[in-house]
Amino acid sequence: MRDQLPQRNSPLLFGLTFLSAGLFAPVWVYLMNRDIQKVDASHFPHLNQLALLSSLYPVSLGLHAYATDQGLSSPWIFAVWVAILASWLALVWFFFGGLLAVARYVRKKGAEIPDNVALILLTAVLAFSLPLLQRSLNAVSLNASPRAAPSFVPDA
Repeated sequence: MRDQLPQRNSPLLFGLTFLSAGLFAPVWVYLMNRDIQKVDASHFPHLNQLALLSSLYPVSLGLHAYATDQGLSSPWIFAVWVAILASWLALVWFFFGGLLAVARYVRKKGAEIPDNVALILLTAVLAFSLPLLQRSLNAVSLNASPRAAPSFVPDA
């Protein structure tokens, strides 16, 4: 069925995010947006380009470490700093833009989730917005009563 999104295990993905000290969070945001793009091609049109550009951030940091270690001249250091800044901005745009794009899609499908400011604040606290969005995405995918915001408490 084309409208069906994959059901992802939010506790497992949250565990991976927690164990990786947050490094898995952008990957999770990418996975949610890629799943939505499969059913709605107009969703987050530059997702792959931004993901690629933001993946250059650790490469830029490595280049900076190398340039500093080798004692390269200041034009090289400046170019590396520009690459670091550009890739960091792409990472922030990709991560928060992707987070809010998932929220917009879930709201469009009828789920009631916190507003964007609250989602960003929840993201700042151990990425708690990601399991919330994933569970909402799972619910709207199944057309199961998405009106109630998902809770982190398992059903008894």
